[in-house]
Amino acid sequence: MIYTKQIGLSDLGITNYKLALCNFDNNIVVGGIQKGDISLIPEMFPVRTSVMIFIIVKEGTLLAELDYTAHSMNKDAFIIILPEHIVQKIEVSDDFKAHILIVDQQYFSSVEENRRRIYHASFLNIRRNPGLLLSEKEVSVVSECYERIKQKIIQQGHHHREEIIKIHLIECMLEVENILIEHDYGLESKEISRQEYLMYNFFQLLQENGKQEHQVMFYADKLSVTSQYLASVLRQLTGKSTRDWIAEALIIEAKILLKYSEQSMQQITDTLNFCDPSAFGKFFRSQTGITPFQYRKQYLTNSFGSL
Repeated sequence: MIYTKQIGLSDLGITNYKLALCNFDNNIVVGGIQKGDISLIPEMFPVRTSVMIFIIVKEGTLLAELDYTAHSMNKDAFIIILPEHIVQKIEVSDDFKAHILIVDQQYFSSVEENRRRIYHASFLNIRRNPGLLLSEKEVSVVSECYERIKQKIIQQGHHHREEIIKIHLIECMLEVENILIEHDYGLESKEISRQEYLMYNFFQLLQENGKQEHQVMFYADKLSVTSQYLASVLRQLTGKSTRDWIAEALIIEAKILLKYSEQSMQQITDTLNFCDPSAFGKFFRSQTGITPFQYRKQYLTNSFGSL
């Protein structure tokens, strides 16, 4: 079995655990954060994480590029980043301040199965629509949930501390899901055009099949449209063609494998369904200007000791 690393709490570049930010056994981080508390090197992206991240922007701007789409979040915006997301970029403004909750996926999975609301109902649409604007009351509700988790983390001597933290975490997830429902969250409750629906379904197919399926016709057939129509819709809505998106998805997957897996070039070639390493290398260089070997070496050189 080939091991591919997912970035966890210790890798996220949150370097300043002051009183405003509490860490519970490297399973939960919660509290206030600002730009000076974050040290994310550009070379770590693109990446998948092994954590769920919930951010309420209090001041400034957060730019997050997730699953090929950029999201600009300002005051009172709420964004949820799931382990399934491909995180291509995270940037914050100099005046950025936020309330943040980060939960390790494996830890959250230890919560009773019938309470795992994170993948129920509205949360199923987070990959497509990870951000929304909260009302003042909603900001207060979620922030108070964060504060209850934080205060229980601080309370070291409590005999049932861990169980109460889990209860507060479940409470927080239920409040968040309630907010999403109140906002009519999800594609099925939003008015979208046929073309937008086609685009969303294409991106879903690309996320599921991008490693193996490189031909435009595969996606057009799955969507029951012609390749010409699919290309026309994507270019109209995104400015990129179907081939551009397929190539971008492949490059993102290749970069993740080169940086965070132990796979050899031959194994990566097989994983991404290229006929041989030479074809993979030629494609990678055409998209990035360097070879896969140079990219892997460059990343290791730039990031060693930084994460």
